[in-house]
Amino acid sequence: MREYLEKKGFKFKQAGTEAVTNCMFCEDKKQRFYVNQEKSIFYCHNCSEAGNLWKLKKHFGELNINSIIKPQATKKPQANKDTDLVKTLSEAQEAVKYLKMQRGFTSDTIKRFNLGYDGEYISIPYYQNKELVNIKYQSIKEKRFKREEGCASTLFNIDNVDYKKDIILCEGENDCIAAVQLGFENVTSVPTGAGSFNNEWIDYFDSCAGNFYICYDNDPAGEQGAEKLSNRIGIERCYRVSLPAKDFNDCLMAGFSKNDIQEYFDKATQYRLSNVKHLSETLEQVEELWREGEKGKGLQLTNWSKVNEKLGGLRPAEITVITGDSGSGKSTISLNFVTDLIAQDKGILIASTEMQVRKVVSKLFTMHAQKPFENLTTEEYEKCVEYFSIKNIFFIDVHGHLSIEHIDNCMSYVKRKYGVEYVVLDHLHFFLENEGSDRTTAEINNFMKKLVIITLKTSQHAILIAHPAKLNNQEGKVKMNDIRGSSSIKQMSHNVATVWRNRETEEYGNSKQVTNEVVIDFEKVRDDSGTGGKIILYFDYKAQTYKDLPS
Repeated sequence: MREYLEKKGFKFKQAGTEAVTNCMFCEDKKQRFYVNQEKSIFYCHNCSEAGNLWKLKKHFGELNINSIIKPQATKKPQANKDTDLVKTLSEAQEAVKYLKMQRGFTSDTIKRFNLGYDGEYISIPYYQNKELVNIKYQSIKEKRFKREEGCASTLFNIDNVDYKKDIILCEGENDCIAAVQLGFENVTSVPTGAGSFNNEWIDYFDSCAGNFYICYDNDPAGEQGAEKLSNRIGIERCYRVSLPAKDFNDCLMAGFSKNDIQEYFDKATQYRLSNVKHLSETLEQVEELWREGEKGKGLQLTNWSKVNEKLGGLRPAEITVITGDSGSGKSTISLNFVTDLIAQDKGILIASTEMQVRKVVSKLFTMHAQKPFENLTTEEYEKCVEYFSIKNIFFIDVHGHLSIEHIDNCMSYVKRKYGVEYVVLDHLHFFLENEGSDRTTAEINNFMKKLVIITLKTSQHAILIAHPAKLNNQEGKVKMNDIRGSSSIKQMSHNVATVWRNRETEEYGNSKQVTNEVVIDFEKVRDDSGTGGKIILYFDYKAQTYKDLPS
């Protein structure tokens, strides 16, 4: 579908798993026309037009209604006279008994569909443009079928279908025959079961003016086949009918009338794109957000009022990217966030591929005790052990490369088993297989897309540390555009913060003039609850913690 539109001159950009362009139906210029390549369907978020490739071809005037379902094969069936079939059946009482007793067909129905018998199989003729084009054979003693080889494959009863009206689609000939006998006239069926669909039938379905009511069997194969069919012929016009019995033939045998069955048509479920919702369907979640009030901003960090103002809190299913020059404190800031979350009894998963787990834990001990790890007394050390050992803190203990698939497994596992809602991934370039190659940008794009999907699935907030490319200034100031692979990171992350330490004011001795200023600039905050912008903090080197500047 995308290739077809590109040949028409449409330009696409990627949006997650879908491609987007301008709509040719409403002529919208804001690229809200989404194409799902996997299912070969489209949807416009401006005018709500939806459909498949053939609807596009029809829109551009490339479908010829006179060529609908022309048979591809030229071979004719061996029994090519209707009277041969009827005569043979009338002489076979065993076959007549089977059709009447086990299928529930009347003599008029048998005659109407010219059902026959060859001594072993019931013969079911297929017509197209009033000509016999194929015969399907069904054994009356066991479940065996066959068709005339080399003949056209078309839809059963298609000559009697009015394509200007709603059409009923069945899974087999007997169901179609039973539906007609029950009074549902505009009905057809596929010849080879729920999973079959020939490409040449598309033109016919796309040219129909009405809707489609799919009455495939009420079993897993029928459900899968019905969904597959709806995707092929346009889900916006398809309804799934769950009959009171497995299929039309069973309904006939069970004694259901047309009025009985009509109730199930009235309750038919319309197929739809799973990710397209009417506003009314979101109101329950909107009300939940409204009732949360301030909580709707996301989890507020206890000791970080300025961060809360700029970021708006840590919200579920989001990615916050932290970047800065080497040694600026990216990892330390993320661990400061972690200590705050731990104090609120929140679960944490940390993937620190560059720093050993014991070093990370020693930093956490330092922050908790507010003094260097190596200077902790035995009592202070034991208090740290007692404090942290009962908290929900987990590590992905891998030093070096860590794949996004492994990250997915770990994030999903700790969420399911321990309810962990916050993840720190330090750092991005250890998660790439070909770091430094010409494939780096593409890998970052792929990583970010997958991480977005994971956080949406788990509703976790992921803090991702990312390194910049080479800087163009001497001060070590990093901007969002300096991140390697910044295009996809900017597009797919929810928040981006840059860190800069003013090293000219840093002193680590006993001077009373220590300022150790650190500037955190929230360059991107997608949610309205955060304002974005810069804050200046004081870094306590000995305690490895960030605080508001002393007055």
